[in-house]
Amino acid sequence: MTDRQLNFYKRISTLSRSNQVTPEEKKYLVIATNELDKGSDFKKTIITLCRALKALDKGMLQENGLTIGAKLLFEDLKSTYGEPQSTDIYAEKLSSVQKGRESYQKSSIWISLILGVIIILYYIFAK
Repeated sequence: MTDRQLNFYKRISTLSRSNQVTPEEKKYLVIATNELDKGSDFKKTIITLCRALKALDKGMLQENGLTIGAKLLFEDLKSTYGEPQSTDIYAEKLSSVQKGRESYQKSSIWISLILGVIIILYYIFAK
Protein backbone atom coordinates (compact mmCIF):
# COMPACT_ATOMS: atom_id res chain seq x y z
CA MET A 1 0.00 0.00 0.00
CA THR A 2 1.12 3.53 -0.69
CA ASP A 3 1.26 6.07 2.13
CA ARG A 4 -2.01 7.63 0.96
CA GLN A 5 -3.72 4.23 0.80
CA LEU A 6 -2.40 3.34 4.24
CA ASN A 7 -3.74 6.63 5.60
CA PHE A 8 -7.20 5.91 4.16
CA TYR A 9 -7.05 2.34 5.47
CA LYS A 10 -6.30 3.63 8.98
CA ARG A 11 -9.15 6.14 8.79
CA ILE A 12 -11.61 3.51 7.57
CA SER A 13 -10.47 1.03 10.19
CA THR A 14 -10.65 3.57 13.02
CA LEU A 15 -14.07 4.83 11.91
CA SER A 16 -15.39 1.26 11.63
CA ARG A 17 -14.58 0.72 15.32
CA SER A 18 -15.97 4.06 16.48
CA ASN A 19 -19.36 4.74 18.02
CA GLN A 20 -19.67 7.94 15.99
CA VAL A 21 -21.10 6.18 12.94
CA THR A 22 -24.46 4.52 12.40
CA PRO A 23 -24.78 0.72 12.24
CA GLU A 24 -25.35 0.95 8.47
CA GLU A 25 -22.19 2.99 7.96
CA LYS A 26 -20.25 0.69 10.25
CA LYS A 27 -21.37 -2.35 8.23
CA TYR A 28 -19.85 -1.00 5.01
CA LEU A 29 -16.71 0.29 6.74
CA VAL A 30 -16.12 -3.13 8.32
CA ILE A 31 -16.64 -4.86 4.96
CA ALA A 32 -14.07 -2.54 3.35
CA THR A 33 -11.58 -3.08 6.18
CA ASN A 34 -11.99 -6.86 5.97
CA GLU A 35 -11.55 -6.83 2.18
CA LEU A 36 -8.38 -4.77 2.47
CA ASP A 37 -7.08 -7.06 5.22
CA LYS A 38 -7.57 -10.00 2.83
CA GLY A 39 -5.47 -8.24 0.22
CA SER A 40 -8.26 -7.23 -2.17
CA ASP A 41 -7.57 -4.57 -4.77
CA PHE A 42 -7.51 -1.23 -2.94
CA LYS A 43 -9.16 0.89 -5.61
CA LYS A 44 -12.00 -1.59 -6.25
CA THR A 45 -12.67 -1.85 -2.53
CA ILE A 46 -12.70 1.94 -2.16
CA ILE A 47 -15.02 2.37 -5.14
CA THR A 48 -17.42 -0.19 -3.65
CA LEU A 49 -17.26 1.61 -0.30
CA CYS A 50 -17.87 4.96 -2.01
CA ARG A 51 -20.94 3.57 -3.78
CA ALA A 52 -22.36 2.35 -0.49
CA LEU A 53 -21.57 5.66 1.23
CA LYS A 54 -23.21 7.52 -1.64
CA ALA A 55 -26.37 5.43 -1.19
CA LEU A 56 -26.31 6.16 2.54
CA ASP A 57 -25.69 9.86 1.90
CA LYS A 58 -28.65 10.04 -0.49
CA GLY A 59 -30.90 8.69 2.25
CA MET A 60 -31.51 5.35 0.55
CA LEU A 61 -30.62 3.35 3.66
CA GLN A 62 -30.80 5.92 6.45
CA GLU A 63 -32.93 9.01 6.52
CA ASN A 64 -30.50 11.72 7.57
CA GLY A 65 -27.58 10.90 5.31
CA LEU A 66 -24.06 10.29 6.56
CA THR A 67 -22.72 11.16 9.98
CA ILE A 68 -19.97 13.78 10.14
CA GLY A 69 -17.06 11.33 10.33
CA ALA A 70 -18.35 9.20 7.45
CA LYS A 71 -19.17 12.32 5.42
CA LEU A 72 -15.62 13.69 5.82
CA LEU A 73 -14.12 10.33 4.81
CA PHE A 74 -16.49 10.09 1.83
CA GLU A 75 -15.58 13.61 0.65
CA ASP A 76 -11.85 12.84 0.92
CA LEU A 77 -12.26 9.54 -0.93
CA LYS A 78 -14.27 11.29 -3.67
CA SER A 79 -11.64 14.00 -4.08
CA THR A 80 -8.90 11.36 -4.40
CA TYR A 81 -10.61 8.52 -6.30
CA GLY A 82 -13.44 10.37 -8.02
CA GLU A 83 -17.21 10.40 -7.69
CA PRO A 84 -18.77 6.93 -7.85
CA GLN A 85 -20.78 6.58 -11.04
CA SER A 86 -23.69 4.86 -9.37
CA THR A 87 -24.76 3.72 -5.97
CA ASP A 88 -24.15 0.24 -4.69
CA ILE A 89 -26.67 -2.16 -6.25
CA TYR A 90 -26.82 -4.12 -3.02
CA ALA A 91 -27.57 -0.92 -1.11
CA GLU A 92 -30.36 -0.02 -3.53
CA LYS A 93 -31.92 -3.49 -3.25
CA LEU A 94 -31.60 -3.44 0.52
CA SER A 95 -33.24 -0.03 0.58
CA SER A 96 -36.23 -1.23 -1.44
CA VAL A 97 -36.58 -4.31 0.78
CA GLN A 98 -36.53 -2.15 3.91
CA LYS A 99 -39.14 0.21 2.46
CA GLY A 100 -41.29 -2.80 1.54
CA ARG A 101 -41.05 -4.13 5.10
CA GLU A 102 -42.05 -0.76 6.53
CA SER A 103 -45.05 -0.63 4.21
CA TYR A 104 -46.02 -4.18 5.16
CA GLN A 105 -45.72 -3.37 8.87
CA LYS A 106 -47.92 -0.29 8.50
CA SER A 107 -50.60 -2.21 6.63
CA SER A 108 -50.42 -5.04 9.19
CA ILE A 109 -51.00 -2.57 12.01
CA TRP A 110 -54.06 -1.15 10.28
CA ILE A 111 -55.49 -4.59 9.62
CA SER A 112 -55.03 -5.66 13.24
CA LEU A 113 -56.66 -2.42 14.46
CA ILE A 114 -59.64 -2.87 12.17
CA LEU A 115 -60.06 -6.52 13.17
CA GLY A 116 -59.87 -5.53 16.84
CA VAL A 117 -62.61 -2.93 16.38
CA ILE A 118 -64.80 -5.45 14.51
CA ILE A 119 -64.39 -8.03 17.29
CA ILE A 120 -65.23 -5.47 19.99
CA LEU A 121 -68.29 -4.26 18.06
CA TYR A 122 -69.41 -7.85 17.54
CA TYR A 123 -69.29 -8.58 21.28
CA ILE A 124 -71.06 -5.33 22.13
CA PHE A 125 -73.92 -5.77 19.65
CA ALA A 126 -74.19 -9.57 19.83
CA LYS A 127 -75.53 -9.41 23.38
